[in-house]
Amino acid sequence: MSSLPTNYDNFFEPNNALHGTRASIEILSGQSPLDRQPSNENFLYPTYFKFFMQRLPKMTYTVTKVNLPQFGSDAAVEQDNRFTKIKHTPNRVSFANLEVQFLVDEDMSNWLEIYDWIKSTSLVEDHVDFDDNIKDHYSDATLMITNSAMNANVEVEFKSIFPISLTGIDFDSGVTDLTAVQCTATFVYDYYTVRKL
Repeated sequence: MSSLPTNYDNFFEPNNALHGTRASIEILSGQSPLDRQPSNENFLYPTYFKFFMQRLPKMTYTVTKVNLPQFGSDAAVEQDNRFTKIKHTPNRVSFANLEVQFLVDEDMSNWLEIYDWIKSTSLVEDHVDFDDNIKDHYSDATLMITNSAMNANVEVEFKSIFPISLTGIDFDSGVTDLTAVQCTATFVYDYYTVRKL
């Protein structure tokens, strides 16, 4: 049975740690201050990204904003007992929706890509629009996060992605300051993986 520390004046003495435990000072004792410094002092900025989707080639160069969706669980699994509830790690996680904002070209070709995709997975007018090949309802997408030199640094791959909504377009003849139309498409997917390149 482990005994309590005998010398309370200096907890960091190796003999004072409980058997089987490692004090923080013991873990760091083999490292110099230089070993604990960050290897990269550059920070990530929101403009460091490129977005690709196999199903939407015309949208690639017009994407202005994309989010790396939230990942995790709402709460831990709780186990009742006589005292406080014991927390366990959840065995299932969820992924938030992916939202992509893009500039619409004057032919609306990139907007129509998403419009046609949604129509092909839904019954709108008749059964002709619906694509019977279920595999064509899905695609893969890649969010490429770049470094300060704009070289690929981290790759985020979205598996089995498809759109669920596309914002409309407001036309207004009273606008005096012309700005390009932007739309937002919302996608769902099974999961995403993150890989350092």
